[in-house]
Amino acid sequence: MTINKIKKPSFLMFLGSVIYYFIIFFIFILLARCAIRLWHEGNIVLTKKDVTDLLVISGIVGLAAGLRTWLFAWMDDRKAKKSPPSDPK
Repeated sequence: MTINKIKKPSFLMFLGSVIYYFIIFFIFILLARCAIRLWHEGNIVLTKKDVTDLLVISGIVGLAAGLRTWLFAWMDDRKAKKSPPSDPK
């Protein structure tokens, strides 16, 4: 039986997760905003301010989610180093 290696948290992992969450949340919030506008107003009009707001919100959420992911991976890595190996019997 092989043990899967957990990747160590790195800056590249942090940056990748921030970019991933930024893109996912941007698409999700854009679709939600378009659906709400279509439901209430009957048309979809996005202004420059709307796009700027979407970018800021997605940036904040992406940074928070990416930081959380990286932080928990870092904590798991530290916990794995501190715990003694189990006795495989």
